[in-house]
Amino acid sequence: MPSVRPAEGETMQRAKERMNSLISSVSDEARQEIERLNQEIEGLQNEILSHEKEVRELMEREAQGEGIFAARVFELKQGKMRLITEIQHRKVHINHLLLDSGSREG
Repeated sequence: MPSVRPAEGETMQRAKERMNSLISSVSDEARQEIERLNQEIEGLQNEILSHEKEVRELMEREAQGEGIFAARVFELKQGKMRLITEIQHRKVHINHLLLDSGSREG
């Protein structure tokens, strides 16, 4: 399911209900595409967690005098930013699928 943020004054439960309503109104093809995109987002989020963990480990090792890992830390931080951008791109794609289906109903 896409990430849900409540509108001002809206409960999280109501926001989830609103999102479920939107998803139920899309075509089966769009619903499958949204599910695929959400699975990709989940995988990308796991990659981010992996990058963050490795950065922490390298910085701890560096602090203990085991070497200098600045290049790898920089590479991992850049990778994290790339992954965040890919997640944002997929979320925009999901929003387009939802909005496109909504405009067909109206």
